[in-house]
Amino acid sequence: MIMQLFSYNLSASLIFVKIRRGEAVEMSLPHAILAILTQKEATGYDLAQNFSQSIGHFWQASHQQIYRELSKMEAQGWVSFAVVPQKGKPDKKRYALTLAGQDELKNWLEEPARVTPIRETLLIKLFAGTLTSPEVLVSQLETHLELHREKLAAYQSLENEYFQGELSFAAGLQYWSLKRGLSYELASLEWCEQVLAWLNKHASKAD
Repeated sequence: MIMQLFSYNLSASLIFVKIRRGEAVEMSLPHAILAILTQKEATGYDLAQNFSQSIGHFWQASHQQIYRELSKMEAQGWVSFAVVPQKGKPDKKRYALTLAGQDELKNWLEEPARVTPIRETLLIKLFAGTLTSPEVLVSQLETHLELHREKLAAYQSLENEYFQGELSFAAGLQYWSLKRGLSYELASLEWCEQVLAWLNKHASKAD
C-alpha cells in the first residue's frame, strides 16, 4: 500500500547530481530504491515489481537499471545484502537499508525539491500543429483523454480502498501524494476537453 500512489511518469535515466549548497536537488533512482527499502527488505526482482506495479506511477526504471544501481549502492555502503539459497535455482540477494543508506535518504529529504520541467510530446505536436489537419490533432487528444480517464479511475480506486475515514500521519502523507495525482488527472482531462472542443470548432469551419 505504502507505494501504490503518486502521479508523475518521470524518466529513470535522468539521474541528477546532488549539490549540497542549498540548491534544489532532484530525486535519483538510488533514492527511490532507498525509499522502498525503508518499508522492508527486498530482492532485485521485488524492487523491479514494485517499480512496475506501484512506484511506476511517478518514477520508472528497468530491471537492468535497478540491478546496476544496487551494485553501486552496495559499494557505497547504502545497502547490504544477504544471500538466499534457492533449490534448483541460482541464489538470490535480499537487500536491506543500512544506517549509511538511512542517513543518505534523510539528507536527500532535507534538500529543497525542484519543480520538474514539463516534457510533454503532445504539446510539441500542438505547437507544430499547423503542418497537419485538425482531425489528426483531435485523434491525438482523444487518445490522451482516454489515457487520463484510465489513470484517474486507477487513482480513485486507490483512494476508495485505502484512504477512507480518519487517517494517521503516515497515511495522510501518502494520501496527499495520491491527491496530487488525482488533481493532475482531473486538470488534464479538463484541458483535453477544452482543446478538443476548440479543434472540433476549427475542423467544422475548414469543412
